[in-house]
Amino acid sequence: MALTASKVKSAVVGRHSDSGGLILRVHESGLKQWFVRVQIKGKRTERQIGKYPNLSLAEARSRAREWRDKLKSGAEGNSRNTPTFDVLAEKVVRLLEPNWKNLKHPKQWRSTIATYASPQIGNKPVDSITSADILAILQPIWNHKRETATRVKQRMSKVFDTAVVQGYRETNPVGPVDSALPSDGRKVRHMPSMPYQEVASFIRKVKESEDITPMVKLALEFTILTASRSGETRKAEWGEISKDLWIIPAEKMKADRQHRVTLSSRCLEILEEAKTMRVSEIIFPGRTLSAMSDMTLQQLLRRYDGRGFTIHGFRTSFMNWSMENTDFDRTVRELCLAHSVGNQVEQAYARSELIDKRRELIQQWCNYLNK
Repeated sequence: MALTASKVKSAVVGRHSDSGGLILRVHESGLKQWFVRVQIKGKRTERQIGKYPNLSLAEARSRAREWRDKLKSGAEGNSRNTPTFDVLAEKVVRLLEPNWKNLKHPKQWRSTIATYASPQIGNKPVDSITSADILAILQPIWNHKRETATRVKQRMSKVFDTAVVQGYRETNPVGPVDSALPSDGRKVRHMPSMPYQEVASFIRKVKESEDITPMVKLALEFTILTASRSGETRKAEWGEISKDLWIIPAEKMKADRQHRVTLSSRCLEILEEAKTMRVSEIIFPGRTLSAMSDMTLQQLLRRYDGRGFTIHGFRTSFMNWSMENTDFDRTVRELCLAHSVGNQVEQAYARSELIDKRRELIQQWCNYLNK
């Protein structure tokens, strides 16, 4: 039966056909997309032509007719010279490449695309690729290669964001697949985090304020630079500092084991500044010379931002930045956050052998925030 405007508005999840090869797909997320079924070079396929309600039923039917007319007149349904996924992906890499300081990053981008995405969608025009295609790429690696799959997903999404901006398609097909991919089964409480792109300007705003005491300013910046928990910073003592390492004893750590934090060049400067104001064994003391209140830094964040972010969320800001802008292994990033990685033997090995890589990563975070 042909669709009606009311049927389109109330359509449930699934595939709904109209006359003339017009199809309405409704995703679990609520997204409604229009497709037209056509035959190109003897092969039947579906092409996305828009989304509802941006495109009404009448407009979708009109656009579907335009596609069929183009095909009848010998056009290939690609009047905008729509690029294939591989072609657009390469353009995206070249566009981003000048901003990457790590020369390995573009190589890994291309390798990820070539290994996982290209075999299935590389030669397809970007406007013909569906969420089902994306799901077919991610499902086989989602459970046993979660980090790799996440990077593949992020990079494909970047390509399709570009396709949308350049007018090659209406929507990004990567988003709807989230509801179809299994979680890892853990219930995680996500702390609201400031986008990493805004952290540097926030730090500058705090530094320029005349209403915040110098010690609180230093404590906040130190917490962000080390990606540590606020309690670890507030209770930090001078005896825990050894050259460019901050060795936090097990009794102060959430996981009840000693954690070594590598200190960037700016962190060492902060310690030198704090040393000129030293009045107790606590590095960043409060007004009573003991550890600052647990609300001191959080109230500062509320006052100078007000969007509900948390101090703990800066750890997420660091993780998001490191995932999107560096090629460090997941183990290195997790160890910077004092997270458990692997079994006890692997954890012991990682703590002893990856300190140099952790030092490099933390310094890159410092450089990013101070450029």
